[in-house]
Amino acid sequence: MRIYNLVPTVAGMIDDWEKYLDEIYNMGFNYIYINPIFEVGYSRSLYAPKNFYNLNQNIIDQFSNVSPYEQLRSFINKAHNKGIKVIIELIMTHTSIDSEILISNPNWYKYDEGGNLRNFSFFENNKQIKLDDLIEIDNENSVDKNNLWNYWIELMEYYLTFGFDGFKIEAAYKLPNELLKIIIEKGKTIKKDTVFIGDNLGAGFHEMFELTEVGFDYLFTSFKWWDFRETWFLEQHYRLKNIVKLISFPENYNTERLAEKYNKNINAQKAWYTIAALLNTGVSIPIGYEYCCDKRIEMLSTFDFESYDYNEKGIKDYIKLINTIKSEHKIFHKETDIYIIDTGNENIFLLKKMNSNKDEEAFLILNKNYNSIEKIELKHFKNLVTLKSIKNILTSENIDLEEISNSILEFQPGEIKIFLVTN
Repeated sequence: MRIYNLVPTVAGMIDDWEKYLDEIYNMGFNYIYINPIFEVGYSRSLYAPKNFYNLNQNIIDQFSNVSPYEQLRSFINKAHNKGIKVIIELIMTHTSIDSEILISNPNWYKYDEGGNLRNFSFFENNKQIKLDDLIEIDNENSVDKNNLWNYWIELMEYYLTFGFDGFKIEAAYKLPNELLKIIIEKGKTIKKDTVFIGDNLGAGFHEMFELTEVGFDYLFTSFKWWDFRETWFLEQHYRLKNIVKLISFPENYNTERLAEKYNKNINAQKAWYTIAALLNTGVSIPIGYEYCCDKRIEMLSTFDFESYDYNEKGIKDYIKLINTIKSEHKIFHKETDIYIIDTGNENIFLLKKMNSNKDEEAFLILNKNYNSIEKIELKHFKNLVTLKSIKNILTSENIDLEEISNSILEFQPGEIKIFLVTN
């Protein structure tokens, strides 16, 4: 699964989305993920839904003779014609404070002891963030729970009729497991290959494990926040790899831009995408990553290619290369055992992947110094290799194991070497 996140507030109206399809296809992405597309409340945030059965006014051409939902259906069909599947995000935890549901079904919400509506909140960096423009749905204890749950089921079914191929469930860990299980089972009954991705960012491991039990196809890793050293990432990987497929990302629509962090360093942009793409079953990037965009999503109203295409084509060709490698070699599009090898140089990161059949293994060697050359002696490298044939995938060169184990390798700033080993 290679996901391109087409953010509606940046990509423009639905009719404008079509112009991105060729680029997305040419880079080798096979899924498009679209953030919430519902009519929004007064705050105008995509995540403040007012009416789930109306589309966001900012993404539809209101002067078109084609209805909003036919505009949407047309885009999905054009994506499908290129072999690209389309996923949208469902919100079932909250609505905008001026939601129409509050008027029709006030008993679907949570209230505090004083009878006031409870604002939706979440934890970030161990701090509770309360959002004043959002009010929380009581999926667990509403006195009208049956009708509430049926509402969500029918909503999911409704959007499937437009041709969507799956759903990302926002803040899935905050929803009752039984509700999630019903939603997923219903979706796959209607269309058996419907994909469900659980938004688990911010969840504890126990909550993540529970999400695997309700039937989610994919969960996200915390790769974005890894420093390539700490063991917590490996612990997360090994606990989850045999029970759910995983998606890694170097940034998403809600995080700091990698180009912002590394001052538009194109070497860093390539390196982080490579590791994210080849580490797990899935990979995801938001619009603009391919152009090394350093402005956060919330600061962009439209995406101007010329403004961010500072390096001619950005890294589009490189992303295409890595996506091709990912799609062609099974070890890069499935969950495997991974090992971090100490290289003796803190700037050289070495990761080994081995599949469960032990008939294929790969080594990713990265210079984490994105500004300077680094050197390393791999004198014990041959002891790490258990199979016979080794090739540098990026250059298609066969590697002499004895030679590489007795030489000093030089890495350009941010350079990564990908060795594939087979019988």
